[in-house]
Amino acid sequence: MVPIADAEARFTRLSESGIVGVVVGNLQGRVVEINDTALGLLGYTREEVLSPEFVWFNLTPPEWRAADTRAVEQLSKSGVGALREKEYIRKDGSRVPVLVGSAMVGGEVPLALSFVLDLTERKQAQAAVERLRESRATEARFRALLDTAPDAMVIVDQSGTIALVNGQTEALFGYTRSELVGQAIELLIPERFRAAHPAHRQSYFRDHHVRPMGADLELHGRRKDGSEFPIEVSLSPLETESGLLVSSAIRDITERKKAEQQRASLASLVESSDDAIIGTSLEGIVTSWNEGAHRLFGYSADEILGRPISLIVPPERELEFAATLRSVAAGQVQRVETVRRRKDGSLVDVSLTVSPVRDTAGRVVSIAKVARDVTERRRTERELARAKETAEAASRELEAFSYSVAHDLRAPLRGMNGFAQVLLDEYKDKFDAEGQDWLNEILLNANRMAALIDALLSLSRVTRSELHRESVDLSNLARLVLSSLKAADPDREVVVNVQEQLTVDADSTLARALLDNLLGNAWKFSGRVSAAQISFGANEGDGERVFYVRDNGAGFDMGYAQKLFAPFQRLHQNHEFAGTGIGLATVQRIVHRHGGRIWAEGATGEGATFYFTLPAERQGAR
Repeated sequence: MVPIADAEARFTRLSESGIVGVVVGNLQGRVVEINDTALGLLGYTREEVLSPEFVWFNLTPPEWRAADTRAVEQLSKSGVGALREKEYIRKDGSRVPVLVGSAMVGGEVPLALSFVLDLTERKQAQAAVERLRESRATEARFRALLDTAPDAMVIVDQSGTIALVNGQTEALFGYTRSELVGQAIELLIPERFRAAHPAHRQSYFRDHHVRPMGADLELHGRRKDGSEFPIEVSLSPLETESGLLVSSAIRDITERKKAEQQRASLASLVESSDDAIIGTSLEGIVTSWNEGAHRLFGYSADEILGRPISLIVPPERELEFAATLRSVAAGQVQRVETVRRRKDGSLVDVSLTVSPVRDTAGRVVSIAKVARDVTERRRTERELARAKETAEAASRELEAFSYSVAHDLRAPLRGMNGFAQVLLDEYKDKFDAEGQDWLNEILLNANRMAALIDALLSLSRVTRSELHRESVDLSNLARLVLSSLKAADPDREVVVNVQEQLTVDADSTLARALLDNLLGNAWKFSGRVSAAQISFGANEGDGERVFYVRDNGAGFDMGYAQKLFAPFQRLHQNHEFAGTGIGLATVQRIVHRHGGRIWAEGATGEGATFYFTLPAERQGAR
């Protein structure tokens, strides 16, 4: 056993060490002894604590008293109270965290000996650790938040040094984080603006305001590769324990700038356009009105903006206008030629295009109209229509006259021919040789005139007949025509080449007449060639099919090519090649009636090629 004197000595040294507060008292809260450490911890004097009025339990805050009661009960039963943390109320009202342990000591009057250890520093250390832990968690959350931001985020300190960036900054500027953190923010600014930037940065740190950015500080960023791009920057102050920082949200606005330029260009085009360009709501209220609309309709923008577009719609066109509005509101583009009313009440012919305007979701939100004054065009069209009608009427009258004349000439011509033949047959002996020659000449010319009359009637029928289009096999027709020519002249040897499967949409009767004339001419004009060749085929080019009839006969001088298709114009004498000069004129009319073209190429003594087209759709030919 440790001698009592030694135990008391050790207790005295512990009590005086200043490390632990020592308190001796009874279980009712009366203190009989307390050391200086405990007094210093609580802020009381010895006299105050040892006075009969002082109750130790009153130092315990209300929330700890239940635990104190249980500890006293345990102490009275077992003689030892477990170590526990609690708080005491100091004399100044502040609280102090402590660790308390108690034990009963023997004697005539049982007393409790309590040791009190100040936990303030440990609590402060724990709080600091917790704050650090929270700070790190907050920083992690902050970094995660930065990386989810859609913009490039750059945080700089007052010296302009980059402290933190997010992933979008790396993607936008082309630098890695390690290349940016610790560098001056001017690294991300074009060189020509770097000298002016510090003043703007310092201004913001001073009063959280950047002075107006004029020509000395355009908003542009500079990538690692040296390329520049327009940006939008939003600045925010950021208070931290280490001082004020600035957070910069940087957005690439290249596409926005392009869109703005396009809108500006479009607005300039709209304003300078000669056409009236008008915007309205779906209800027909005018929302935009360019200078072209002012010139065309007489209303200024101030006079008509916010008013119904129906102001320029004549009463007789209101149903048409309402139908157009409904169609466009349903998403359809409408193109019409109509009439509108000017401010002065006069009417104007317009070509109108009405289009829906959609938002980004594809919904029709407004209507755009483009109107063009077509008054002069319509007047010209009406005049041309009248002139065309007059010309066609005159042409029909001329054709009817030609047909009547040709038809009526046949009877007297037959009479002349018959009487001349009677004279030659019945009175031949009464004429000398010269007289007989004259009679033969009369008969020859009468026959030639009959052929001309027949040709005129044929040409008139081509012009007057109604066009009936159908699918026609030109290859088969060509073979039939050449077979007929061969049968009429069986002694000739002609090499014939007909391309297969050439079909067109044409009038079959006129197509036969066309090939009769072209192949007939090829047969006739190759008659003096020992090894005659005739070809019929087609070439594809420039989006159309071009047919041709080619021979290696007499040919023609290209200097006279313009005469080929004129009626009665012949490039060869009648004694060389018989004919009336009507065939190619007939061919040309047939081709034109089908809306096609015809032309020829040739050389004297080297043959000729006639080209023609027969489009599938009529192109206004008659």
